[in-house]
Amino acid sequence: MTMHFGALFLVAVVSVVLSGCARQANSTVSASGSGARSSTGQLDEVPRVVQPFEGVTVHLQGDASRVEIAAKTCLDEGWLEQIACGPKTREHESLVVISAKPSQIHAALLWAGFEPGAPGKWTYENNTIGTIDPKGELLEVLVRYRQRDAHTAEHSIRRWIRDGSGGGQPFPDEPWVFGGSIIAPNTASMGPGEHYVADFTGSIIGLVTFGDEIIGFSRVLSDQADVQAPVWEVDSANVPPVGSDATLILKRYQKNQSRE
Repeated sequence: MTMHFGALFLVAVVSVVLSGCARQANSTVSASGSGARSSTGQLDEVPRVVQPFEGVTVHLQGDASRVEIAAKTCLDEGWLEQIACGPKTREHESLVVISAKPSQIHAALLWAGFEPGAPGKWTYENNTIGTIDPKGELLEVLVRYRQRDAHTAEHSIRRWIRDGSGGGQPFPDEPWVFGGSIIAPNTASMGPGEHYVADFTGSIIGLVTFGDEIIGFSRVLSDQADVQAPVWEVDSANVPPVGSDATLILKRYQKNQSRE
């Protein structure tokens, strides 16, 4: 079986994480390196922290593993189509911008044990528009930041989104999905091979469905007003000023757990 460039690239990135960070993970198990013992005498699982890429931190703790990503706010009013994007891509419609490459974020999610699937997409058959929901690990997306009163807050990204249609509905408490973007053949100008599409489009966490995002909302939403009327916009009262530091926190979705 032949493995093309895009797949080889992701394999190489993950290999760097595995080989370059394994020693760091093992050496940062705890301050003493021993961990705590449970009542049965077994060593409890102790979080390990690795930083495989600049601005990306992986906290390894079994099912409680999470990935934290440094970001900056880039929008404080207007309609939303993205939660997070890459630099100089979709800042005009995204809550935060992230400097780390999308393929690096993908690799960090793999390192944390999250399983990718496929982004959501649109279909058009027999003059009918249809949708296919994204597949992959169900995630929660939280944000940590300094509030205007200088206190640090951490909560669901839902609080930064409001209903702009006048209906007053809260943003749904539903999971996000690690679709994993897509690997596509290069264009003629790029030369032979394949590429990780999100590295070029900047689609990191999508609200509407472009079909190339690493992480998408669990339901397919359109960016076209003639298909679906826009609903969600920035909650200006809750989002800190543009350019503020923020940390996105990605962890496994737990249905009955409060995300406020």
